[in-house]
Amino acid sequence: MKLNQLKLRLQTLQEAAKAFDASSRQTKVRQFDEHLFQSSGFLTLPCVIEAESLLNKIVTLSQNSCSQSTSEALVEKFSCQLEALERVLAKVPNREADSIEQQSLAELKASLAQHKVWEQKLCKLVRDKEQNQHDEQSLIETEQRLQRCRSAMNQIQYKINQRMKFI
Repeated sequence: MKLNQLKLRLQTLQEAAKAFDASSRQTKVRQFDEHLFQSSGFLTLPCVIEAESLLNKIVTLSQNSCSQSTSEALVEKFSCQLEALERVLAKVPNREADSIEQQSLAELKASLAQHKVWEQKLCKLVRDKEQNQHDEQSLIETEQRLQRCRSAMNQIQYKINQRMKFI
């Protein structure tokens, strides 16, 4: 994905985060894993800002030709942050255009394609963590993310089948 597309996605997430935080001020539920963001995780907007900051850091380091392992680790963390933000903000009840019920068939197919990309990345991540075998908790968390991704894919596929009158 291109840098401009990532920045646009983050801008969209920032707007959704503002609405989400405003609508859920009373709840004191941690939205994100404590290791994913340095922010508290109770509000989404600071987490979006942190993800933007990490993206800027990645761009800066890539221009200064940092080590490959460092850049890979930062890109992996950014990817995890972006996926977590999108997953949490997809639950926003005010975002009717993003709910599965309101999406057009083309949007559903695009969403399914995006979930397939995430599934592939998560499968690779699980395989890598299985080979390393040093962080069992991280492996379990990644497997759980993979399961949630597959569950979402099944829901989207079911809705596509309904729309196409297969069901």
